[in-house]
Amino acid sequence: MAIEAKFNSCEKGAVMIELALFIPVLMLILLGGADLVRLVILQNKTEAAAAVIASSLATAPALESTDFTSALILAKSLTNEESVAISIRASRTSMNGHTQLWQQNLGETACSSNTASLPSAAATSAAALNLDVALCVTPTADFYLSGLLASAAPSFSANVMAIGSSLALRATPEE
Repeated sequence: MAIEAKFNSCEKGAVMIELALFIPVLMLILLGGADLVRLVILQNKTEAAAAVIASSLATAPALESTDFTSALILAKSLTNEESVAISIRASRTSMNGHTQLWQQNLGETACSSNTASLPSAAATSAAALNLDVALCVTPTADFYLSGLLASAAPSFSANVMAIGSSLALRATPEE
């Protein structure tokens, strides 16, 4: 009985055991929170990159296939990710509806443009030229600090529409 009482009253090492149990949980929460912040920043970068690409292509005097390759390279550099896909579509909006003029898809994964983002003809000038840019970014496995969000494999997309001010949008881009 004396040995049992002595064993129960000894608390040496109890703090170390509690700390050993608490530290992994704390690290998972901290690294998971950092991952969430980085994912929000990546979403903002994706939206900004799509806006820059739409603006620059909508005002270009002429469009060639190298412009689209440059847009993909620009999207990869702005988002700091390798798994990037882009879909660029030109259309004309008139009182009769939307007419697609051409579409370019680049990247490893499929990225579809959102047709709902096109405005009605009443909201634009007659026969407006629209350039719809859809940019899709999937973070690579080394993006994550913890494995907490990596298993969900989120993918971010941004759809931006620019009103074209260039006649270059009317023709299919040259190869």
